[in-house]
Amino acid sequence: MGSKKKKDPAKELAKKQRKAAKQDKCANKRDSKAGRADEQQDLAQLIAQQRAKDLERTEVTTTKIEDDQKFAPRCNATLTNLGDDLYLFGGESTKDDQTAVLNDLYRFRASKNEWYRVESLNTPSPRCSHQAVALNDSLYVFGGEFATSSQFYHYRDLWKLDSKTLAWELIKPCTKASPSARSGHRCLAWRGNILVFGGFYKASQDQNAVFVNDTWLYSPQHNEWRPLKFTDSPGVAKPPLRSGCVLAPSVDFSVLVWGGYSEIKCDNMVKARGKPHTDSWELKIADPWDSGSTEVSSWARVKLGGSIGGSAPSPRCGITSAARNDDTHVFGGVYDVDGEGLTTESTFYDDHYVLDTTKKRWKRRDAIIDPDLPPPPPRAWDRKALQASLVAPSLTPPPRIGACCAVAGKILYVLGGTLEVGDKELALDDVWCRYSRKKNAPWTRLVAGTMSKRSAHWHAEDSDKEEDDDEDLGATSSDSDSDATAEEEKKEEKRDQWTR
Repeated sequence: MGSKKKKDPAKELAKKQRKAAKQDKCANKRDSKAGRADEQQDLAQLIAQQRAKDLERTEVTTTKIEDDQKFAPRCNATLTNLGDDLYLFGGESTKDDQTAVLNDLYRFRASKNEWYRVESLNTPSPRCSHQAVALNDSLYVFGGEFATSSQFYHYRDLWKLDSKTLAWELIKPCTKASPSARSGHRCLAWRGNILVFGGFYKASQDQNAVFVNDTWLYSPQHNEWRPLKFTDSPGVAKPPLRSGCVLAPSVDFSVLVWGGYSEIKCDNMVKARGKPHTDSWELKIADPWDSGSTEVSSWARVKLGGSIGGSAPSPRCGITSAARNDDTHVFGGVYDVDGEGLTTESTFYDDHYVLDTTKKRWKRRDAIIDPDLPPPPPRAWDRKALQASLVAPSLTPPPRIGACCAVAGKILYVLGGTLEVGDKELALDDVWCRYSRKKNAPWTRLVAGTMSKRSAHWHAEDSDKEEDDDEDLGATSSDSDSDATAEEEKKEEKRDQWTR
């Protein structure tokens, strides 16, 4: 018999180490999954508690707001024109690094410039990054999210607000088929139905967002959701996955899609990299309830007229839009460039564009002093310029992301949003308006907001920070690692804002 070959101790030790590392990885994965489940359960309980509190109301109350502050600062809310009024619902607000998700309802009587707080019955759970659509005498709200600094709870429910009774109703479709839970999607009214496109889903901060590009219709007449049917022929193009795009009604009941945001993960990257889109698509819709038709819906890539950065908007995320007749108005946004290490350079916009959906062409609507000169480039807003715009009478709204806007009659309204200057973040509660049809119409500030008061302490904090920086020149490597981790977390939160 041959002698037994001796095992190499070094190889055996390496094998045991690989096995132990694999076991640790599996255990960490199980712990992480269990932790996320616990967090989701805690979040669901928090939402249920708020829901129970709202259900305690026994009557609808409407209170006229006489104070200068008309509503709490917010971003990622909805402002919807219904009849002669505008309805503001939900959103999120950040104060002292704490995020509050809202479900309050306000009614703005534009003809009288009067604000009312509405405490309604059966109010939907707090949410942001949802969508609202006006149909007939009702306001429909779909989807959205309840978000904290570390986790998300996405909705897939559909609510209806009766403008006459101001009472909410949870819609229960007659079939189980419906869009998946999402936020950052876009909706509009299409021939008496509600069209839903795109969006994203994300369970927690340590997970990458899952983007979608599916398209659904809800019919109030049939009380049913149906997905649009497309040809299954190979090679037929459709828009890439995205959220936060512009969805615009066009001629012959078609729909235009422009821009948006998604994240792309490369093989050698742990975190996905953000991508703002600048492509344009046209959707031809085949009514899924038309039993006599054999047609299917179709996507086609289209080119919109206008020079980028001139009469057409430059690449950006966090924009707000509102459609009226043949025009869709777009305001604000941000474009981000990753710098060295964890640094990020962001350009915020305060410009206003109009998409003529009949001619498929962009027009810029900034107030240009000299019509013979080209439009000025986007301004670089430093902290001093920003504070001056918040305190002193300003000609235009400050730049922002996550605002909401609506068109009532001939007037465009822009409300709220978020400003980021350096490491400061400020939710807004101002309201601006201008004539939507006039090329160089001036802006009017209807509600001044409380931004100047809430940003007054920035200068003192900056002075303190400079002194701290001088004292911290001898920081240890562990301090640097901690700062890098905090910077990465902040950058992740920032990217989450762009998905909306």
